[in-house]
Amino acid sequence: MKKIIYSLVISLVLTAGITSLCGGFEEEMQNGITRLHIVADSDSRRAQSVKLKVRDAVLENVDLSEENFLEKAEQTARGVLKAEGENYGAKAYYGKFYFPSKQYKNITLPAGEYYGVRLVLGSGSGQNWWCVMYPPMCAVGGDEAKLEKSSEKLLRSSVSPESCELITDNGDKVKIKFKTVEIAQNIKHWLSEK
Repeated sequence: MKKIIYSLVISLVLTAGITSLCGGFEEEMQNGITRLHIVADSDSRRAQSVKLKVRDAVLENVDLSEENFLEKAEQTARGVLKAEGENYGAKAYYGKFYFPSKQYKNITLPAGEYYGVRLVLGSGSGQNWWCVMYPPMCAVGGDEAKLEKSSEKLLRSSVSPESCELITDNGDKVKIKFKTVEIAQNIKHWLSEK
């Protein structure tokens, strides 16, 4: 009986610790990082090509600091769609969205909810593309995204040093902590869907 009680107490302490670690980390990531998510009309080669052209135009012309950035994202996307001869529209949303884990050259973002701009093209039934819009990490033309020094400074001013260390490439010790956070966030997401 004592073993059962000790096991329960240890489980509760571990659960509380992991929840505390993840809660603070998740909140910092939500408030410190904004992601861009573009969903293609379909999986056809044409729709996927158009999606990438929309991506390039949005990254070049839309700034998150602008008051009407959603409207501008939609207008930019519609301009590309029209130029490409497509007869479907585009709709931009801002909110908290679930994103899977994503690894870039020198940064890895765990799965979880992030604030983001979601741009849905047409029916939105195709494969998607995403990046980090703030701090700027979106790469175009097939380049792999990398956290540049200027963006790293913005990131460090947006999240704690501990959170920054968790998501930047800093060795095995951090990878264990990161995996723990990622597992906890995946469980939380799974439970929220039930």
